[in-house]
Amino acid sequence: MRKLFLIILSLVICISFLQAQVTTVSGRVVDSAGKPVSGASVTITGSKKGTATNLNGDFSIEAQ
Repeated sequence: MRKLFLIILSLVICISFLQAQVTTVSGRVVDSAGKPVSGASVTITGSKKGTATNLNGDFSIEAQ
């Protein structure tokens, strides 16, 4: 029984290390004059994830 418990515990620990960490990236897109750009596309390089900025140029996207 103890051996089975240790095997299951080891598997749980291994699985927890394999999970990807999700980070929220947020910011503001501005033009060369420092004014916010609304509706700008923001994408994560090498991924199909993307979002658009709001009226204030702000965006927020989750990345792995």
